[in-house]
Amino acid sequence: LIRYQKGRWCVFPGLLVLTFVTLLRSEYTLADQRTVDDIDQADYLSEVPIVISATRLNQKITDVPASITIIDRELIEASGATEIPQIFQFAPGYLSYYVFGNQFGVTNKGGGLEFPGDLEIMIDGRSIYEPFFSAVEWSSLGITLDDIDHIEIVRGSNTPAYGSNAYLGAINIVSKSPLQTKGFSFHTTMGQQGESYASLRRNTQVNNIALSFGLTYRNNDGFPKQDHVNLPFDKIRDSNEALHFIFKGLYTPSLTDTLEFQLGLGKSTIDIPYPPPHGDIRGYNHRQFTNDFQLLRWRHNFNDENELRLQLSHNRLSMDEFRQLDLLSTIEGISPASVPLLFNGHTDEAISFDLRDTQSDRTDLELQHQFVMGERLRLVWGAGVRYDWLQSQFLLGQSEAIDESQYRLFFNLEWCLHQDWTLNLGAMAENNNIVGNFISPRLALNYKISPKQVLHAAYTYGNRTPSTIEAKQIQSTHFRDGTLINTQLVFSKEIEESKVHEWEIGYRTNSGTNKLSLDLRLFHTKANGVIGKYQDSFPDFDQSAFYISNTTNWTNQGFDTQIQWRPNNSSLLSLQYAYSDFTGHQLVQRNPLIVTDLGQEIPRHNMSLLISKTFQRDWTVSLAGYYLSDIDWREGDFVAAHDRLDFRLAKEMHFGHNRAKIEIIVHNLLNNYSEFREINQFKTRVFARLSIDLP
Repeated sequence: LIRYQKGRWCVFPGLLVLTFVTLLRSEYTLADQRTVDDIDQADYLSEVPIVISATRLNQKITDVPASITIIDRELIEASGATEIPQIFQFAPGYLSYYVFGNQFGVTNKGGGLEFPGDLEIMIDGRSIYEPFFSAVEWSSLGITLDDIDHIEIVRGSNTPAYGSNAYLGAINIVSKSPLQTKGFSFHTTMGQQGESYASLRRNTQVNNIALSFGLTYRNNDGFPKQDHVNLPFDKIRDSNEALHFIFKGLYTPSLTDTLEFQLGLGKSTIDIPYPPPHGDIRGYNHRQFTNDFQLLRWRHNFNDENELRLQLSHNRLSMDEFRQLDLLSTIEGISPASVPLLFNGHTDEAISFDLRDTQSDRTDLELQHQFVMGERLRLVWGAGVRYDWLQSQFLLGQSEAIDESQYRLFFNLEWCLHQDWTLNLGAMAENNNIVGNFISPRLALNYKISPKQVLHAAYTYGNRTPSTIEAKQIQSTHFRDGTLINTQLVFSKEIEESKVHEWEIGYRTNSGTNKLSLDLRLFHTKANGVIGKYQDSFPDFDQSAFYISNTTNWTNQGFDTQIQWRPNNSSLLSLQYAYSDFTGHQLVQRNPLIVTDLGQEIPRHNMSLLISKTFQRDWTVSLAGYYLSDIDWREGDFVAAHDRLDFRLAKEMHFGHNRAKIEIIVHNLLNNYSEFREINQFKTRVFARLSIDLP
């Protein structure tokens, strides 16, 4: 079960399975204390979960045309995760990684980029995709793991339901409703590397209005210092400090109408490491975010199968970062006297990196209608418009703001051909002035082998449009008077949408009462024209620049699976595994032509295993194990195969109607390993967490 290999200890899944079996032999369990009524109600509600993220229809998980993972509250707590991105490792095939100590990347069998932009990630149906990064800025969300009710994760391309951003998958984080709890709740976590986190929530209800107020503060030091002499700097500083406020409300003026409203605002500061130029030993720079969001959603239920929904959301993000560099002559390695000769009379001066005017603003309006067309037909359709506004002198090469409008029309038809056969046909039509019109369709067929076993086969053709920043970015260095010195990054006029063809066959079974479930997916994914960067000539000082364009083609085939066993209310085993055979090529340089082969950008083996057991008197023990085979992060470093083992011990206490929980969490009981970059050394981390609920 444990062996020493190549200078490190390896733990195999057998150790965790053996631990779980041992725990199950405990004579006393909380399940023995449940009443018959409790068992009936809990088992009925959990036997066939209802999901919406696959097609936008409210469907039983056995009827959806895609493989989908549900991460519920029990799994979130048992995992011992301290950051939201960590929890996605319990979706087969998903990669969650630290780019730096407080910058995360999340992808689904995609390339290992600093800012992966191939997933649609939502909170309560509101997209949190940030236009400037073409990804999610996790430090500015304001939501914590304590706020989450459950998460729905679609494990394949879901562009027919959620459009371009759902190129390789979709995640919908469903937060707790103001109706779920009342009173105060307080959570705090303290740990190594300066970890300090606290959140306060107040839920109340006034007549037919439910309200929730939340305040969150967090601070940590990121990864520890490294002393490797071969690194560009010897002091990593990638800390984070953030303060956020969120307000949520639910108003039900009638039995058929519901009005939901949310707003949030916050401020966060992260330190970004960077290779310093010529003797600058700081090795980091401050980046400050100020953000706010608003969500307004109205639902009208004509009846149980006929619902109209109108949603308006708005996100704003401002970024403030300034970096003073060396003199131009020092940076370029030339004499100060030669600067006027090379730059049309300009004298030598210090160069700066300035993002102090960087702002993005996104407004989205969507109408959706779900209804029954006949005895065997259900349809959801809708339309939406999204408006993006961006401003940044450094990133866009101009002081004026640019904007972009995107329009979409979508539908999904569920047709019950027979009691055992269900057909799903869906599509998303989109339009913007970057690439024009494009359509992403899906066709899927489900077959019920038995009431608790289902097969599905699906084909999806997806498109990902270049984001506004990818289509318009010009990153250059200038003198203080605005004269161009050098251009580092520029968009290509030839850029177009990326395309993905995905075939999948899925199998799902549930033994009933949610005791044992198996979800298996076989897939073949072919992506063409994936957006990246290549180097080519450019008329500036060094006569070259990197162009943003369609640089990469790849194919990925394999399978992923999830097995969950819940023999009673006090025991949980969840195993996730993905096998990927990834090949492809990427354009690196146009002249002379250089194309590189891709192979290890996705780990061939990706596994996670969670075991949790609650004993008598509300003691809970959890073990979470992870394994990744060799991976060569596309914008990071090569990281050899490694495993990790986390431990959680929790004690829940009740004082009348009040509840408290104390937890000890240990991340990485095994040897240190690198995460994404060599400098990101993940060592053992210990946390203490306290939760108090006062109804």
